[in-house]
Amino acid sequence: MDEHRLDALLFQNNDGAALPAKAGYPSITIPAGYISTGLPVGVTFSAKAYSEPRLIELAYSYEQATKKRQAPIFE
Repeated sequence: MDEHRLDALLFQNNDGAALPAKAGYPSITIPAGYISTGLPVGVTFSAKAYSEPRLIELAYSYEQATKKRQAPIFE
């Protein structure tokens, strides 16, 4: 991550998030939309140790830019 000057890695749903978790690195998953059947899809941001403030900034910015979060509908 340092070599390529990355703040975080982005994974579809939480695919690939197991590797950072094993190292004890933080991750945050947020809504990214829905597939054609209506099931939700998310994205997971993972970053280096002690980078939680930046990770939260990135996730919040993504959420605000995409507006994909929807309240659940109970029938």
